[in-house]
Amino acid sequence: MDPITLGTGATPLHRLAERVGLGSTVWVKDESRNPTGSHKDRFSLGAVGWAKSTGFDTVVAASSGNAALSISAFCAANDIQGVIAMTPDVPQQLVENIRALGAEVKIFDSYNERWEFVAAHCSAGQAFNATNYVVPVVGCSPFGIEYFKSIAHEIVTMHGGVPDAMVIPSSRGDLAHGIYRGFTEIGRGMPRLYLVEPFPRLHAVLEQGADWRTTFDGETQLLPSIAGDTTTRQSVVAAIGSDGGAVVVSDPIAAQWHRLMWSLGYCWEPSSDAAFAALALLHQQGRIRPTDTTVVVAASHGFKGL
Repeated sequence: MDPITLGTGATPLHRLAERVGLGSTVWVKDESRNPTGSHKDRFSLGAVGWAKSTGFDTVVAASSGNAALSISAFCAANDIQGVIAMTPDVPQQLVENIRALGAEVKIFDSYNERWEFVAAHCSAGQAFNATNYVVPVVGCSPFGIEYFKSIAHEIVTMHGGVPDAMVIPSSRGDLAHGIYRGFTEIGRGMPRLYLVEPFPRLHAVLEQGADWRTTFDGETQLLPSIAGDTTTRQSVVAAIGSDGGAVVVSDPIAAQWHRLMWSLGYCWEPSSDAAFAALALLHQQGRIRPTDTTVVVAASHGFKGL
């Protein structure tokens, strides 16, 4: 039986308007065009699809954002029970949408409590864990991350080659690592991958020698999609292996770019707009040259309030 894709993938790759002020060689891989509005649909296609094909009837995930909605949608499409562990700060509309998709919502006070719940729920082998539940954090299911490789394949096909650089919103590096593996698999070159974060996590590892297995101080109110106080080994591999790095974009800078992008008709969430702020910083620092061809991943649309 063919997998139920809900129309995932083959998202547009288009030129960014020059009036944004980032040059004429900037392209956008617009992942907001996926069925639930984010790149997470590629992940869910792989993770939930694998769970279905191997006989699981329940998928458990710890997410308070785009992944929660996406996994719930794919569970509904595949007639699998979704169980989503969330924190109390989740927008109520998101909770209602997830429940409308038939998933069960569990609320916990902290990230660690969510992970403990996922671990306990899956320990008997009856439920499939789609997201991380261990410390140090390792990222989400590799069966889902595998499907992020398709972004690299689509860019090469649509663009006709490998760009010089990519700028990618990042929490724990699932998306960046999948893209990295995709370009490795293609074998025609590797763009420099720059992972965008709201305060130094990966940046602290790369520039200050911090241990990636620890936790990092910092907070964000505007950028929950790339929040969290941890980074991962897979983030380090993607950044170093591509000769790229990490870029820190604070809430005030992200807010400025969010207003700018919406004023020009680009309706992405703040965490996606932070990637354009990061590109401006990379230009200022000389890490991306004006003549470089750069692809920015717009990870999610801005209508969910995430």
